[in-house]
Amino acid sequence: MDPADDYLPKTPSVDDLKPNSFHDENFVAVEGLDDSIETTNPGKAVWLIACTVSMGGFLFGYDTGVISAVLVSLGTDLGQALSSNNQELITSITSGGALIGAVLAGMTSDKYGRKLAIYIGCAVFFVGTALQATAFSLAQMVVGRMVVGFGVGEASMIVPLYIGEMAPARFRGRLIVFDNICVTFGQLIAYALGAAFTDVHQGWRYTIAIGAIPAIALAATMPLCPETPRQLIARSHDDEAKKVLRKIFPQATDQQVIAKVRVIRHSIEETTASMSDNSLWWQAKQLFTVGANLRALVTACSIMAVSQLGGFNTLMYYSATLFSLVGFNQATAVSIVVGATNFVFGFPNFAFIDRFGRRSMLLVTVLGMSLSLVVVAITFHWIPVESDLSDTGPREMTWASILLLIALIVYIAFYSAGVAPISWVGTEFLPLEVRALGTMVNTVTCWGCNIIISSTFLSMMKAMTPSGAFGFYAGICFLGWIFVIFCYAEVHNMPLESVREIYTHGFGHILGTRKMVPSERTGEWIVRVNRFLSQSLAQSRYQYTTTQLHFLTPPPYSNFYSPPQHLTGAGSGVQIGSGPNLSRGNWELGGKKKTIHAITMILSTFDKELQVACLAVQRASIVTKTVLTEVDKGSTEKADASPVTIADFASQAILISAIRHNFPADKFVGEESASALRSDPVLADRVWQLVATTKLHDTESEELVAAPSSLEEMLSIIDIGGDGKGASHGRTWFLDPIDGTASFIRGRQYGVSVALVEGGEQKVGVVGYPNFHFQSPVVHEDIVDQDGYGIMLSAVRGLGAYKRPMSKERLQPAVRVCNVLARTNVGQPDLVFAESMESPYINQRLHDIVRKRLDVTKPITDLWSMQAKYAALVVGGCNVMVRIPRNPEYRAYAWDHAGGMLIYEESGGMVTDLNGLPFNYGRGRQLADNMGLVATFPEMHSRVLELVRGVSVEGGGRRGGGKRGKRSRGGGKKESRQAGRQAGT
Repeated sequence: MDPADDYLPKTPSVDDLKPNSFHDENFVAVEGLDDSIETTNPGKAVWLIACTVSMGGFLFGYDTGVISAVLVSLGTDLGQALSSNNQELITSITSGGALIGAVLAGMTSDKYGRKLAIYIGCAVFFVGTALQATAFSLAQMVVGRMVVGFGVGEASMIVPLYIGEMAPARFRGRLIVFDNICVTFGQLIAYALGAAFTDVHQGWRYTIAIGAIPAIALAATMPLCPETPRQLIARSHDDEAKKVLRKIFPQATDQQVIAKVRVIRHSIEETTASMSDNSLWWQAKQLFTVGANLRALVTACSIMAVSQLGGFNTLMYYSATLFSLVGFNQATAVSIVVGATNFVFGFPNFAFIDRFGRRSMLLVTVLGMSLSLVVVAITFHWIPVESDLSDTGPREMTWASILLLIALIVYIAFYSAGVAPISWVGTEFLPLEVRALGTMVNTVTCWGCNIIISSTFLSMMKAMTPSGAFGFYAGICFLGWIFVIFCYAEVHNMPLESVREIYTHGFGHILGTRKMVPSERTGEWIVRVNRFLSQSLAQSRYQYTTTQLHFLTPPPYSNFYSPPQHLTGAGSGVQIGSGPNLSRGNWELGGKKKTIHAITMILSTFDKELQVACLAVQRASIVTKTVLTEVDKGSTEKADASPVTIADFASQAILISAIRHNFPADKFVGEESASALRSDPVLADRVWQLVATTKLHDTESEELVAAPSSLEEMLSIIDIGGDGKGASHGRTWFLDPIDGTASFIRGRQYGVSVALVEGGEQKVGVVGYPNFHFQSPVVHEDIVDQDGYGIMLSAVRGLGAYKRPMSKERLQPAVRVCNVLARTNVGQPDLVFAESMESPYINQRLHDIVRKRLDVTKPITDLWSMQAKYAALVVGGCNVMVRIPRNPEYRAYAWDHAGGMLIYEESGGMVTDLNGLPFNYGRGRQLADNMGLVATFPEMHSRVLELVRGVSVEGGGRRGGGKRGKRSRGGGKKESRQAGRQAGT
């Protein structure tokens, strides 16, 4: 059962208040979805399916490898002697056809399914093979090679895609590598048959014709293979998908199968819910304009380019020709060594790719390729080759020829063990909605680079000499190695639904390896993990994620985490808690480590700050909820006529106490001071009773958020915030114990917020909304959670925004908030404004003009609390907020915006002042450098900002903005002042 199910709204109904642009699926699940099926052992069906479909890989390899022997023995069978240009044409035209085939497969496989694409590929293979085997002219041979290229391109794209979607997460890399082994096996068989038919009259025709056999076999056995679960669920064939999942995971329970369907469906709905259409143009926009998708695509295509431009396929196509030039008399037979090495060294990758990971394999093998090619380039200096590459007859084989062969074997070994299969695993970086198109682009990159290599190799050998050509390939490999170091992220063992998170904020980058070990001296844990740089290298703050953790006992702060249900009582491990990146962890179960997938963990420099802030806000929110049910809320009035209650004081005491207990050197800026409590002992005692008796039910959580030990300590702690001034440097926590006290008194929406600021910039933001429903699609003053404790929104800069329900227990699992662009039709947005209609500090007349000029037709969302307005932008269906002050000299208080502003920015929104400047939180208690505010999605921001500035200039000489009390709910000036004070700007 989803933990959010207990937080569904009861009354009033929210259906009539839903904006048209909002969908309930707008939240990306990071946790809370059970993917425990991945921990069960897969059945034989997975391997049988992979073996069957990988015949397409065999076809791919056979038809690319067969041409090497054919070019040597073709002679004048096509009616003319073949020049170097003719050979390059016959070779490269297949790559051109493959490029077209990959494009067509990518455009149709999502719509018609992966299986149909494989059937079409088989038919194309058969036709192309027949055209080649019966060719008596260069033109027919070229056409036949091009048609086969269509099939090669389709197989090279669809087969890895099919296997990737069918395979369990921890076997996915291995099964895709198996397909690559079948490719190399096909090449080996092609070389062997080419050598066997060398002395047979027109034996090349038999060599080519044999390629029709596996095409027929694949077409005959494909009915035994099901469509992938993701494709079935995308077409609402859930029952069929469950049958397939039971074949893949025969040991899984019915609940786990249902949960896996839910996980897959959730990943599909994650974006399709907000899609205006499924057009190819929409997919292309998502692929090339969404940063995470584009970075993932660049990574996949770059590795693919290295695999092709690094020179390997020159050996596939021209190995017999090359060995003939350097002195080998049986060049076709020697070429078998190339195919055999390629085949044999594919197995280490099969064994180790899911153990050591893609990145580690690439770091070793790509560098090895570069060094091997350097040796080849140097060796050619001692091998005489005619400038026109003409074959001058038998040559004497020298030591240089042997060294060259050895260097090429080493090069092929490194290639086969690393970049060859991993270049095809790049599809796993891409989310489902663009995976087919991205795979198509990746495959187009493959064949585009292949065309370049196959059509220029002999010409490069002539123009640059063999040493220059292979030196060029060595340079390409070295650049690829540099790319891997800085940009290639490790994602092995991660479910496809979660891989996309790795590239959300930048290219992945491993900086080192750490382990988690206990410290004997302190009894604390030292966290050592593989670190991920998920932002640019220029950033001073790094975010980290784990690739492997060994927990023999629970790590510290285990209240932040919760064990998976299927492991309860099974061992001492705990589930790693709430964060943006999915990784894996190991549990000690009966003396054996059990690898668990679909686990998330934040390990950033602000990991503990986020945890403490979340727990502090949760406890403070419980205090406010307790007071909310009381008739007498202990209200009093501050000097500015705004109200303050015992809940405000108690909340501030809890927030500062919890954070200060963990970070004693930090500064604090809070809204309240304890002067009113010191002058009213009865009121002070009521606050103390609240602070002393409100506890979290989880012991470890309660210990982490230590409360004041006495009334006097409580008063001193409150004053720490009330007397706080802030600073332009160091760490300062800004907090608002209740943002919107006036609406809190009425039982409406309010917020409890904290934010960590460093150097004037928000780093961590957490806001609790005790009256929000977890699954309500709108934020409305009168839609109140009567039974639960509301929701919490949180963010760490650079790591996205998250949402979780609040309770008296440990922190609940979080879900990632969908990027605002994913639920906005950027071309024709329905603008919904979040406003404070009662605020005396904003110019409502100018706001009305702004909305009118933007042709806003949707009703505004009127919210008193500033933090509530930010929540409306993040999860409540609003997408614009502007704040034009009545008085240009007015500056907002920092705590009214701290936290909520960061959360909105991390959900994809953009916030500036009216001058287009970011907000500076390093100027004390107020945002002294910033006037007004414009918050909306990035594509709309510049337009709204320009309009707001123009409207502000037009009304610049007038500070009035309409009648102050006209829209007041309470009607009096005093309440109007209170409303404005609590509403922020």
